Amino acid sequence: MSVRSDGSAGLVFLNDFVDLLNTKWKSGNTKKPTISLIWDRKVTGLMNRGARDILITLDDETFQIFSLQSRDGNGKPSWDWLHDVGLTVEIRTGTNVIDCLEILNELSRILKENVTLFINGHEYVQMLPGTAISRNEEFRNLFRWVMDLSVLKYNP
Repeated sequence: MSVRSDGSAGLVFLNDFVDLLNTKWKSGNTKKPTISLIWDRKVTGLMNRGARDILITLDDETFQIFSLQSRDGNGKPSWDWLHDVGLTVEIRTGTNVIDCLEILNELSRILKENVTLFINGHEYVQMLPGTAISRNEEFRNLFRWVMDLSVLKYNP
């Protein structure tokens, strides 16, 4: 089990998730796109035709008490905490629909093979992909899929 920080799990998981995608991507399946956090890539209306991106956004984090109260050696009360971190994973390509679907396929494979994971010294209870939704119809020559993702972390 990882060391307890008594803080948030969101930012640590974002960095771990980017590392997971970069290390588990099988280039034989489809060429790896650029994987980055949304705030590192925020630009308005600019995209190169051959762009292939996965953009990750931290949406929310729920903090829940997950145990009965206990006391430390000084009598100070404490609890175990379960954090539920929500992310949005967006695939954007300027290439074509098939390329976008191949990226979605490889992303789904990685997520399904890593439901419970231990990465960079951090242990997570589970990581569950949610719904994947096509957003292809919103823009001309921009192909997009958006997926929500939830991860549970015990005592971050």
